[in-house]
Amino acid sequence: MKKIAYLLICALFVAAAISCSPKKNDGDEYKACDFTVLKTGEIPDEVSQLIEKQGDEAFQMVYRSDGWLFCMRGYGKQKTGGYSIRILDVGIRGEMLRIKSELLGPQTKEEQKGVGSRPYFVLKLEDPGYPVMFEESGGEMNGINEEKSASDLQKK
Repeated sequence: MKKIAYLLICALFVAAAISCSPKKNDGDEYKACDFTVLKTGEIPDEVSQLIEKQGDEAFQMVYRSDGWLFCMRGYGKQKTGGYSIRILDVGIRGEMLRIKSELLGPQTKEEQKGVGSRPYFVLKLEDPGYPVMFEESGGEMNGINEEKSASDLQKK
């Protein structure tokens, strides 16, 4: 009888522990987004003009138009050519669209020649309606308070 009572008490403790465990926060669910990296000739004129206005400065901007979201990230003036950018992740977590990218330096001496470059990328995706956060591959987060809406820049 003592064994049954002991097992019943243990079962109640397990049930209580399970019911009191923290629930998964649905806001932390991750959803990958389909996107296209635009080539220079595919970038809309409005977006190209915004990029040109940035000059040699690094930038992070978004431009929304007709249900599309254009996400732009520029790494500023580099001393040489030969840089490339890797898009590591584009997805929604909580109520934030996160874009993780990485600037890769020239691999060879030949690639390091030239007068310099201004590496940047433009992503096109269906607008999910969320703010955008740009993240560097080292984990540095940028963009929550620095996101510049391209429409705001056009007003200047």
